[in-house]
This record gives sequence, C-alpha cells and structure tokens, in this order.
Amino acid sequence: MPALDYGKGAYTRRRGNLPELPVINMFVEQSSADGVVMQSHKALKSVAVVGAGPIRARLQKDGVFGGDRFVISGNAFYRNSTLIGHIHGSGVAYIVASDTEVICGCGKAAYSYDGTDFQAIPFPDGADVTMVAWTAGYFIYLRGGTGLWYFSAVGDGRSVDPLDFATAENEPDALLDVLVLDGTLVFLGTESIEFWGATGDADLPYAPIQQRVFEQGVIATGCAQVVDNTFYWIGRDAITYRNGDVPKAVSDDGIVERSRASRSHRLWLFEDERHKFLAQRHDENTMCLDVTTQEWSERQSYGLTNWRAGPGLGDDTDGTIWSLDGYIDAGGVFERRFRAGSRLEGVAIIDNLRLTAEVGTSGFLTGEYEAPLIEMRDSRDAGNEWSDWEAVSLGEQGSYRERVEFRALGMFDDPGMLFDFRMTAPVSFRLSSIEANASGGGRSR
Repeated sequence: MPALDYGKGAYTRRRGNLPELPVINMFVEQSSADGVVMQSHKALKSVAVVGAGPIRARLQKDGVFGGDRFVISGNAFYRNSTLIGHIHGSGVAYIVASDTEVICGCGKAAYSYDGTDFQAIPFPDGADVTMVAWTAGYFIYLRGGTGLWYFSAVGDGRSVDPLDFATAENEPDALLDVLVLDGTLVFLGTESIEFWGATGDADLPYAPIQQRVFEQGVIATGCAQVVDNTFYWIGRDAITYRNGDVPKAVSDDGIVERSRASRSHRLWLFEDERHKFLAQRHDENTMCLDVTTQEWSERQSYGLTNWRAGPGLGDDTDGTIWSLDGYIDAGGVFERRFRAGSRLEGVAIIDNLRLTAEVGTSGFLTGEYEAPLIEMRDSRDAGNEWSDWEAVSLGEQGSYRERVEFRALGMFDDPGMLFDFRMTAPVSFRLSSIEANASGGGRSR
C-alpha cells in the first residue's frame, strides 16, 4: 500500500461534517533528502515578566534607545522592567518609534516618551487616536472613528498641527489601520484600502496614488501586517489576503469559517529560524500561515483552546514575555498533533503502520523520556468516533535504527481509514512519511 497522505496544512470545516486535519504545533518544510517533512514548532520559554499583564504590545529594535524593550502590560508602559507611566484605553495597543521618540497608546490618547519624560500628546480637539505609524521623520496618526489622518512635525511626535491632516478619499469609511510599505503609506478602512506616496511637499508630504485602491477593507484594527516587501490583512469578509496587483486570498474555507465565528481578530508576525509565521488569532484558536510554504498550522497551549502567546510573544493573561525555545511549553506539556489517512472503496487489512520519523535523539538518559513515546488512535467513520490511544517508542538516545511501527490494526473499509497522532514528550520530533502495510514489518532495531 502506498504512503498515506498526512495533513500538511491545518484544515477544519464544520459545514458538511468534513474530517478534521489538525496540524497543531507542527509545520511543514522542504527537505532535499525527504521532499516535504513535518517539523515541530518550538515551545514557549519565559524570558521576562513585565507588570501584571496581559502583554498587549512590545517593541524592541536596534537603534531605538540602545535596543531596550518597550512593553504595554495591562495599561502600564514599561522600558525594560522600569515603569514609565500609564495609558488609557481598551483598544488595540501599539508602540512605534523613531530613533529618539517612542509613541504608544491603545485607542484613546497617544503618549510620547523621549527618554526623559512621558506625556499625553495634545491631539486636535482631544480626539481619540486609533493607530500610529512612523516613516521618513513623520508620525502618522489615525483619528478615531473618521477617515482623517494627521502628520506630526518632522522628528517631533508631540507636535501635531490641527491643519496638518488629510482624508482618505476613495470611500467615506473610517480608517482602522495604517502600514508603511517601502516608504508608501497604506491606509486600511472598513470598506477600502488606499496607497499614498511621498510628495516632497512639507505642507502635505503624502498624496494618494491614482488607480491604486483595493475595494476590500479590513475587519478590525490590528489585523494588517507587513511581511518583507508585501503585506497581509484580514478583510471585512473574514478572508485573509496578500497584497498584489489585486488582493489574493490566502485562507481556505476552514480558516474563513473560524474567522467568521470569532468576535475578535488580530494579525501579527513571529519567526522561527528561517520561517516567518503570520499568526491569525481568534477567540478560540490561533492559526499560523507559513509565509514560505503558504501552509497553515495551529498553535495551541496544552489544556487551552488557544495559544497563550499574543503579539510580540507576550502572554494573553499575565506579564510573561516568551521566546521560542526547546520542547517544554511554558514549563509544562508541549503537545504536537497531526493526522493521516486514505479513502477506501473496498476492504483493507492493516498489518502495520510505519512512521519515518526522528528517532534516537532524546536528550534524556534516564527517566520517563529516556525512550519517548508517540501515540496513535484510529477512526473508521471519517473522524466521528475514535479508538483508544496506543503508544510506541521513538527509541533511546543513539537508537537511530528504531522502527516506529503500530501493528495489527485490523480491518478498515469504506469510507476509509483515519489516524490521529500526538506527541507530548519534551523532545524534538520530525515526520517524513507514514506507510501502511510496510514491507519487512516487525524489525525493532
């Protein structure tokens, strides 16, 4: 029997009761030796605790105050572990910076920190500020609930002249977000997206680029993200798009279904070695698009329906800031899951199910994880009912010929066979292939 297909991208579709293909805390990548392989994500490791939390925004850049870390924890603003001041608002938090000034806020007033003092910015009419960007010496402010945006004096985010504003012109919609893409301002409204280029005119430093408008808005503030030389956003229709000559949808029906079922939405970026992942956070799940492969996976914390890490890898409940490292997640269990299967038109007797996987690399020489286990359960009715879990070993350290094989699985017939795998041992794990009725079954080493 040929190798079984395994879910390389996460897929869940409630409509039609389609079989789920979860890919939790794992992702696929190209391998010259094995083609496509599935790798384990890294777990969450604490690097700092800042305030009471939750961590709502984080900024740390070379050239910005010596690379110090700026954080909004709850409604408190910190430089490293030093409390700088408090901000007001319950909106999406932001921190942007030039090399001499940091601007932050969360839906009400915008605040400025220059390394010495911290103060609310006197904004025209005392209006709320939804989001802020910085480019070419200017801070760009979105006035809450309107299509207006303001620009600061050059190099001075605290100076905003009431007459230094413009209006997004294509649609009479409110601006929810702003990005800077290759020096171009991208204004995202509820109904449309406009692109404004530099003019060189100090009275109005940016002007709309003609015939460069997307008639597809953004679903909420905090749902757009620049990645390299393009950007992604969650549209008002709950579809995730990538910038191009025309918007290109990158989310499938399952992702869109999750997005439409959620009341809240966020989009942000994290990196794991050469992989850049676009994290799309909903009320109950965080789906991640690998920018390189364009495959989706899901990040999840053990015992929770969602991932506890949010924008900037800050905790969604307390003041912990996380990094990605190792396979012990937030000090606890790091569960990785995936599925494989095949349709069947007749009857098949499955004598063995063999995984070509990472073996013999456990870092534990004694104890429970000396020979870590991987578990499997099967379904004969497209994932509606499941057998009990059973486990086989990935081998002790140095057992590089360990055969990972489940045996005597019995008879399967229409509609097919579906296998669910989980790995909870705190060790690295890689999967290259899954084969049913592999030849030479039975050798253990």
